[in-house]
Amino acid sequence: MSATFASQPFVCGALGVVREDEWLQLIGSAPAGTVTLDIGAGARFAATGNSRGLERVPQGWCWGRYIGRSTRATSIDSAANELGLAGYWRGHTDTAVVHGDALGFQDLYYRRLESAVYFSNRIEPLLAIRPAQRIHADWGAWARFFTFLGFTGSDTGFAEVRRLERSGRLTLTAAGVEIIAAPGPRWLTSPNASEPISGVAEALAEVVRDVSPGMSADGVDLTLSGGHDSRLVLAALQRSEARGLRASVTPHENGWDADVRVARQVAKASRIGLREVGWSAEDWIVARGEVASRLEFQTALHNWFSPLARSLYGSRRPLLDGLAGDKLLHYHALQTGSDPQAHRTDVLRRIGGWRISKPDILNRDVEETFSEITSSYWMERTAHWGLHPYAEVLYWLEHRTNRVIAAAPFRLFGPERMVVTPLIDPTFVAAVFNSRHSQPGEPDIRQRLLQILDPTLAKMETTNTMRSDPRSFVPRGLSLPMARLELASVVGRLPFARTIFRGQTLDRLVAGKELSPDALVLLRATAVLSDWYSAYHDRLANAEPDWT
Repeated sequence: MSATFASQPFVCGALGVVREDEWLQLIGSAPAGTVTLDIGAGARFAATGNSRGLERVPQGWCWGRYIGRSTRATSIDSAANELGLAGYWRGHTDTAVVHGDALGFQDLYYRRLESAVYFSNRIEPLLAIRPAQRIHADWGAWARFFTFLGFTGSDTGFAEVRRLERSGRLTLTAAGVEIIAAPGPRWLTSPNASEPISGVAEALAEVVRDVSPGMSADGVDLTLSGGHDSRLVLAALQRSEARGLRASVTPHENGWDADVRVARQVAKASRIGLREVGWSAEDWIVARGEVASRLEFQTALHNWFSPLARSLYGSRRPLLDGLAGDKLLHYHALQTGSDPQAHRTDVLRRIGGWRISKPDILNRDVEETFSEITSSYWMERTAHWGLHPYAEVLYWLEHRTNRVIAAAPFRLFGPERMVVTPLIDPTFVAAVFNSRHSQPGEPDIRQRLLQILDPTLAKMETTNTMRSDPRSFVPRGLSLPMARLELASVVGRLPFARTIFRGQTLDRLVAGKELSPDALVLLRATAVLSDWYSAYHDRLANAEPDWT
């Protein structure tokens, strides 16, 4: 399931003392044909020449527009902080800057080799440089993978390949290449948290106003579920009088059909078309390996979206998605309290720490090692947000949403489709952080926002309020024996797999005697590790983790 870079570009480049053979290895391994757009003293940049998402700016190029506004970038700060773009900028002298965005949603990976730093928005081309050289697995990152169900921060599966973090920049100066974290924008670091909630609803209506007809005269597509997030986007679109709305829904892999049932009701009430895209057990199994490879093994999730994503390729209409609403708006009233460290420990448990502390699933030594590695990493990385008025929201955004969850819209639906995610538009996020905390009994402000934007949609039930009907359950995903058997066979190829699980846990999973969600998702994470290991073990200098 290779990507076609139609709506967003593949990009790569180099800063510093660049060797010609290494540059040719980088661009020669690009997943799509590239054009070298800039080459000079100490800086080079290449991109797919036919992607609509590559934007020319005064001193370079930007890409990765996930907002509906048509505002153009005029500087590095405006691109990263106001528009959420990644970019490559050349100075008038031998200087250059490569940057991500203020919230860390843009994928930009880099690898330092002596005095050069090579970068790309995909990992594989960076590994193609010096192909005979062995590389090192980052086993600490893989230990954390089991808590977050994906990589976070600068982690990848490789010690030599890092990802630019929130507000990260690669800078070329006369002194060489530095990797720095630029100061975040004031709306992120120092919000006033005092404005009324109504301002958040107004901001959402504003950020979708340019989508139709500005981005497309043919109309707008929307992924619709039974939850609040996609409904909020729909309400804002209708308030802005967007034309040609069309929604798509797919059954959840948990086997319950609440998403489809509620989406039908919402589409009918909104008088928009609804496409229902089903999938089979075989689809799920085939997609698992394909999606893991397409996402470069960065998360253990999302294969159930594959049939829906495929069905949406080929259109130039913008595709809107409610990414991040659940974290950005659901934790609106949850404050740090008097003990920031205790609060951070509790959030780690809720974000996934509970998953690796099950005494009957993981080997006890592995469980303790995973917990120790993840906890120390977490406490160090989250300390700077401890007194932020929306610290909990930021913990979730940085360690769950901006990579693990965002991979679905940006790397599965995109780069074929132009994906717009208005709930992470910096204008909207700034409005959320500048709004006053909701009441303790109302941590989730999505319902109140819906009441402002569309009272009719606000009254309708959601997947959170709809009662499950046992008659509507259809076994899908890992509730199917054939899916568990497939994953167990994949895990069986991993030499040290049985040292991860306790006793006969793997056998019990295959036999259906262990069906807890915790065990199933850990099986899924181990299968991704096994796929990755099968792809790269011949290149690894440290082929077995120190935690086995």
